[in-house]
Amino acid sequence: MNYRNTFIVAACAATTCLFNSLSAFGVEAETIEAIEVVGHHNSLLITAEIDLSQSSTPDMRGQLQTLPGLHINGNGAISGVLQYRGLFGDRMRINIDGAEIAGAGPNAMDSPLSHVMGTLYQQVTLHQGIAPVSVGAETIAGALEVDEYQFAINSQDTWQTQGGLTGQVSHNDNRAISALLFSSANNRYISVSADVQKAENYVSGDGDIVPSTFYERAAIKLKAGLQHAQHRFDITLGKRDTNASGTPALAMDILFVDALWYRLSHQYQYNDQWLVQTQMFGNHNEHDMNNFTLRTAPMPTMFRLNAVTSDALGIESKAMYEVANKEFEIGAEVFQRDHSSFISNPNNSQFFINNFNDIERDRISAYIQYSQNLATWDWEAGVRLSQVNQKTQAVSTNMAMMNPNVKALQSNFNNAERDLDFSLIDVVTKVNIPLDKNMTVHLSAGVKERAPTYSELFTWFPLGVSAGLADGRNYIGNLELDKETAYKLDVGLTMSDVDWSFVSRVFYSQIDDYIVGMPSTNISANNIAMMNGIPNPLQWNNTDATLAGFDTHMAIQLTNHWALHSTIEYVRGKYTSSDSLNQSMEQDLYRLAPLTGSVRVVYGFDKWQWQVNLRAVAAQNKVAEGQNETPTSGYGLLNTSIEYELNEQLSFTLLAENLLEKQYADHLAGINRVREASIPMGAKLPGAGRNIGLFAQYQF
Repeated sequence: MNYRNTFIVAACAATTCLFNSLSAFGVEAETIEAIEVVGHHNSLLITAEIDLSQSSTPDMRGQLQTLPGLHINGNGAISGVLQYRGLFGDRMRINIDGAEIAGAGPNAMDSPLSHVMGTLYQQVTLHQGIAPVSVGAETIAGALEVDEYQFAINSQDTWQTQGGLTGQVSHNDNRAISALLFSSANNRYISVSADVQKAENYVSGDGDIVPSTFYERAAIKLKAGLQHAQHRFDITLGKRDTNASGTPALAMDILFVDALWYRLSHQYQYNDQWLVQTQMFGNHNEHDMNNFTLRTAPMPTMFRLNAVTSDALGIESKAMYEVANKEFEIGAEVFQRDHSSFISNPNNSQFFINNFNDIERDRISAYIQYSQNLATWDWEAGVRLSQVNQKTQAVSTNMAMMNPNVKALQSNFNNAERDLDFSLIDVVTKVNIPLDKNMTVHLSAGVKERAPTYSELFTWFPLGVSAGLADGRNYIGNLELDKETAYKLDVGLTMSDVDWSFVSRVFYSQIDDYIVGMPSTNISANNIAMMNGIPNPLQWNNTDATLAGFDTHMAIQLTNHWALHSTIEYVRGKYTSSDSLNQSMEQDLYRLAPLTGSVRVVYGFDKWQWQVNLRAVAAQNKVAEGQNETPTSGYGLLNTSIEYELNEQLSFTLLAENLLEKQYADHLAGINRVREASIPMGAKLPGAGRNIGLFAQYQF
């Protein structure tokens, strides 16, 4: 038996951990908004209420980066791509209100985070470490859930109404308003939420206007449901419209993204032991972008308009059986996605690139999971099997008639096998071993697999479709890609007492056939790049990679009024490449966040709360030479806020971000692609300078 098989057997036989109800890191809820670590399905979760007053970022990146291990790849102000422990994009499962979102933009312009409502009562749940199989398929990085708070349904005849209203303004020209209304009676409810967000280009610490960082969008969401006997029915219908919004690290800006999503769910509590849940969900997105309306236009011959559409439909069902100290869960899902992309030039009716032509990505998946709480330890084991099929129609472009290199790319793609199947396995085992009442050891192992994305497979013409990397490079797909297979280990320690807690995890992943962009060997694609005077594209290829690191969170309630939180996280990655002599060599993995730490001090007294947050980021010198990645300098940011609670309903928060007006560029920030701006083309986009804002919140 080889080591991979041994690993799979060990994963199936071995371990993970339940950490039972460590609450709020040992701090009082009325004193501080805290992260909560809770036990569920024998898996360690980290949940946090989204506090809108603590960051002006519209896609919640400021709030999410307080969770250990999470970082954001920056495309634009509303287009952040989540990275967890060095893995990003479609390797991370993000569920919004219980549903998986399929964005329209092939370059993550409308990433899953861009679909989140900015209203009150949002809660995020991070499945720390290795995600259980019950969360979903293709969770090679992990899983994050964003949900609206679930109000209790009133059983009385009289309607009871709850809700809230928030408003935010800042001197950096951020404006936002959000509202939520929930009303229920007779075991029925209806809920309405809405938000509007708008901002102009922000200014860096050095006073430079950062181009195409403006945005404008609005959303509305309707929910209704009823509880009847052992049944509960819920329906959700949402719409988010993004209007003129910039994406400075991408080749085009957003003209509009019209997104519609829905979810129908049914829950049946058969008896005290059996619970059955079924849902159908889907979304439809229409997305237009161009390079000439919202930024300095190129020559008319280089005007580009990209019209993109996507549709998704999913059906999931699961049954859970719980008795005494045992829990059993079985489930299945079907998820289907369609994508199309068409590029044109309004100044030339003859020009077109049929970039993605009616792509279908179908996934069928089923799983089984079992957990048990024993006298001295707890364990969980699960297996998920998935089948992914991807196919696309033939592509075309008018350039094929004029350029033999383009014709070769088109012909080779159309004559190749474009109906591809991938069989995936997901095996996770976890164990939790309490050493005493204050200390628990967590062990987990798993095998995770992911099929390539449609952009990694079907980008037949070299374009800036970088899967959310926003690195300024052109990419070309690869129909010969294999699936990624990750062998993962995670070891953790939790210690806690009444007024303090410590949570630390060490992780290691070996990924076979990791998909990364490598210098293209496609002669036709390279010739096109040479004729256009740009670097050769990167082509998606399989290689072997390893990632290892740690993340730690500590919280202490120092006194009745003072609390301290700190987080530190680090990840290092390597992958195997070949030199000009076809000799194997190791390189640093592309686009990894450097060592990062934060300290947050909170003082609460009477109706006042004061917070000071210091975030320190080390220099990143471990860069991928094969992708021409450049090092970045370290930096520190100081944020502070003062909150005053006028009464139980109304509060005000004065927020100061980057108080010292530090000039910095995050390593995961995108590369500027906007001409004639104060930020040079090809330079890393700097973060925002000092921003003073006022946040008001009313709840009833």
